[in-house]
Amino acid sequence: MTNLTDLLPAGAGGKQVDFVASGTLGSGITVALKTDGTVEAVTETSIPESIGSSVNFAGSNTGYIYSTFDSTNNKVIVINTDSTSAATEVRVGTVSGTSISFGSAFTTSDSYSNVCDYDPDGQVVLFVYTRSSNNYLYAIAATISGTTVSFGSEQYLGVTGASQAYDLKYSESGKFLLVLRDNGNSGYGTGMVLTVSGTSISYGSKYVFISSSINNGSAASGTNSAQFVITYTDNGSSSRGAANVATISGTAISYGSQLLFTSGSTVGNSGNVRYIDSVDRFVCCYKDSGNSGYGTAIVLSQSGTSVSTAGSPVVFASANTEHASGIYNSTDDKYTVFYRRNSSPAGSKYIVGTVSTTSISFGSISQFDANTTRNYERYATTYDTNANRVVCFYYRDSSPYEGYAVVLKNAGVENNSANFVGITDAAISSGASGSITIKGGVSTNVTGLTPNSTYYVQNDGSLSTTSSSVTAGKALSATSINLDYSS
Repeated sequence: MTNLTDLLPAGAGGKQVDFVASGTLGSGITVALKTDGTVEAVTETSIPESIGSSVNFAGSNTGYIYSTFDSTNNKVIVINTDSTSAATEVRVGTVSGTSISFGSAFTTSDSYSNVCDYDPDGQVVLFVYTRSSNNYLYAIAATISGTTVSFGSEQYLGVTGASQAYDLKYSESGKFLLVLRDNGNSGYGTGMVLTVSGTSISYGSKYVFISSSINNGSAASGTNSAQFVITYTDNGSSSRGAANVATISGTAISYGSQLLFTSGSTVGNSGNVRYIDSVDRFVCCYKDSGNSGYGTAIVLSQSGTSVSTAGSPVVFASANTEHASGIYNSTDDKYTVFYRRNSSPAGSKYIVGTVSTTSISFGSISQFDANTTRNYERYATTYDTNANRVVCFYYRDSSPYEGYAVVLKNAGVENNSANFVGITDAAISSGASGSITIKGGVSTNVTGLTPNSTYYVQNDGSLSTTSSSVTAGKALSATSINLDYSS
């Protein structure tokens, strides 16, 4: 006897189970279990980009739209104002393929400047809005069950003067950062920390990040959930695009120095910022009024309490654009911008890009609706991490001005390695039954392994010592592996 395989029967090492093959399977390959009980080869599949048809979700004369994703219940939440009834409506959407369906509307109050975000720890959605009846700022928390929304008590936030809530982002331990224009204080750019316990809300003091009026504020956090990059239009600096780093400590906020990242004025959603985790960078898209109103995006870098430009601005649309809203798909590593083109051919467009540490490479422009969004509205975008889909909400700029949603599947590569169940003992014809050494057994139908090394299943089905999310097992010899059964 020269090695362990002399102790094992030829072609297998125990725990063999017969499965029917879905597709022809080679000998000694990794296989995945399908929902119908058959097995298929572990492999990667290229998925093309696709976008579904527009789905109506709101009635006439709607506005002030914002959305977020409930990662516990795998639901998309959208809030909008019905200007006819002067009511704020919340709907729960369910994504399937490239379509989305909605439950009934749940009404909170009359409002504008609606924003919301989801707390995955407390499993609540927090909404902030300005009441139309008195122009005070309020917040309300809600829980989601199916497509039903259950609200807690409304909380006045101590902000008056028709102030506008621009963005709301969850931080940690029930805390949210609210970015607003404080019209009770000359329209200054201001941050507040809101804390939610159950559906009860408390709030801290107001902290000014720029002593001039702002438009279109937004925030995104990177690796440190207590720090945010805030972007906005600084009206006190010739309406240039600007950014600061905000750091939360309890209910206090401190800010780093301001960065002006455009040379000319910006219009529209210049406060739209997203974190790109694959390269540890932030991206902001905007209308560059200093360059014929072209749609433009820029990569920003954060270091501690400082933010800087990481490269030159990139034009994604050489035409007069409005309401650009970017969204990041972390699974496929794609950054998509939805926007309105004012000039012919006018319409609602989108373009997909890939972000590097210093720039963005964009593909071709696509149109998803010949109608444009309303002049005073932005596109509201969110990413459904469960379905791996991007959802965009908008309003058509024609009577009766109804709200619509589209679902985009970014181009990417999907694999079934998470369903790894074992290794074939011999080749199996499609539709035929054959033996598989399953997890917990010893497969001797492999080659080229290094004894005592841990192997992982790669996305393409190969075995490698390169770490992945799926452990294959430990090599016992060059031709045998003890298949892991920890999951």
